[in-house]
Amino acid sequence: MDFLPMPHSVRKGEGFFVLRYDTRIVLENTEPSAFLYAQMLQADVQRFTGLKPAILRGTAQPGDVILRADAALEETSYRLSVTTESVLIRGGAILAANNRDVPRLIRENEAPDIKNIIGARAAELVHPGDVILLDPSTTCSYMVPYLPQHTDLLAITSGLKTALALSERHIRTMVTGGAVMDNSYSVVGSHTEPLLRNVVADAMFFSCRGVTMDGRICGSCIEEIEVRRMMAQHARRIVFMVPSHKIGREYFYTYGSLADVDEVICDEPLPAAWREMIGRNRK
Repeated sequence: MDFLPMPHSVRKGEGFFVLRYDTRIVLENTEPSAFLYAQMLQADVQRFTGLKPAILRGTAQPGDVILRADAALEETSYRLSVTTESVLIRGGAILAANNRDVPRLIRENEAPDIKNIIGARAAELVHPGDVILLDPSTTCSYMVPYLPQHTDLLAITSGLKTALALSERHIRTMVTGGAVMDNSYSVVGSHTEPLLRNVVADAMFFSCRGVTMDGRICGSCIEEIEVRRMMAQHARRIVFMVPSHKIGREYFYTYGSLADVDEVICDEPLPAAWREMIGRNRK
C-alpha cells in the first residue's frame, strides 16, 4: 500500500499487527470529512486482503485501526504507529473535530449496544393505540424493533430511515413534509407544521448531539432543531433519549434543557442535579 505523502522518517520495531475479520476502523475526535479517509482506507484493506473493516465512531478496542485528530500536528501531517495491539493514524487539522453535523452512516454504528438498551426502555413507554412522534436521530431509531406490532399504533417521524424501519414492521407511519437533508435523511422545513397542526401525540421521543453538564440540550443542525421544537408543541409527554457518551458534549445550538422534558432515558444513572431539573418547566 502506498502512503501519500511519503513519511519523512520511519522507525522499525519488533512484531507485527494482524488484520482480523473483526478489525474495525474507529474514528476518534474527528470531523465528518474524516469519514471519507476511513472509506479510502477500508477500500484499500479490502483490495489487498479481502477483509472489509466496519467504520464507526467511539472507543477503540485491541485489534482496531484508529483514526485520531491531533491538534499538535499540521493540517497535512500524520503519524502512523503500528503495534501488535492496534494501528493508530494521527492526523492534523484535517481530521480535527468541530461542530458540523456527522453523517448518519457513522452515527448509526456509534455505541449500538447502548442505543439498543435505551431503545428498548423507550419502547416500554409505548402502548397500543398511541400516537407517537419520533425525531430522525439514530438513537430514536433503535426503539423501532421493540415497538408493538399489529396494533393501531401510529408513528409520525421526520426521519426517512426511521420511517422505512417502522414500515417494515407493519407499523402505521407518517412522515413530516419538507426537504430531505442528504447527510441525515431527515425531513425539515415549514411543511411539518400543517401536518402536526391537528395532532395531539401521546409522546414525543428524541435525542441530541450532546447535553452539557448543566443540562442544556445541544444540536448541530438548526433545521432539524426547528422540527423537534414543532413536535414538542404537539406532545403530551416528552421523552429524551441520551446515550451516556453524549453527556458533556456541547455544540453550536442549544434548543432546550432537561427542564423542558418529562423523562430522560440513559444507559447510566443520571447526576443528582439532573434529576432535580427534569420536568421543571413542564409542571
